[in-house]
Amino acid sequence: MSYFSSQSKLPKDRTIIGVGQVETGVGGTHLCFVLATYLTKVAHKKVAVVSIQRQLSYLQLGSRLQHTLDDCYSLNEIDIINGCTKQQLAELFLKDYEFLMIDFSILQPDIISLFYSSDIRIVLGSLVEWKEASFARLFEQFPQLLESKTQSFLFLGLFSSKEQLRRIRRKYGIAIDSVPFEPNPFVLQRSNLLFYDKMIHGSL
Repeated sequence: MSYFSSQSKLPKDRTIIGVGQVETGVGGTHLCFVLATYLTKVAHKKVAVVSIQRQLSYLQLGSRLQHTLDDCYSLNEIDIINGCTKQQLAELFLKDYEFLMIDFSILQPDIISLFYSSDIRIVLGSLVEWKEASFARLFEQFPQLLESKTQSFLFLGLFSSKEQLRRIRRKYGIAIDSVPFEPNPFVLQRSNLLFYDKMIHGSL
């Protein structure tokens, strides 16, 4: 039984979205806020973004846009929690969020089981030539990511050409999609909305 499914008070219509990074600096936090903005502004859902590890970027965001140094604040109808233990996650389950967006940052052994427990599992990395090897290291460390028969994952790549995407698909036997560019995660481009809808509903 997974951690999330073991929470007896977790509403059946609650969706857990886990976003894990292959390495630092690939935009996992940015993607979390892009999807949270889509869910609140377009799909009209109640959403919380939760960082498993306490991150400076969340503090900077709160300080710059909300003038707060707190680890918990709201921004554009999105509740934000910076640094969250399993106990705090359990407390969030008692609230009426329809989506919990969990920012796992870099996938590590101590949090991978929690990531596997998410309903939607997103793995984000860069496909620029000098960073592509990071995917190989990740798959070596966590071979379950390639076992699509038992788990379903959504692999996304930054800065990727169609040829790069095809090469990754041939090499690892996985489908990988290129991430649309959003300069501002709180103001989405209309041309990208269909992509986010497909991500949420698993039709990529």
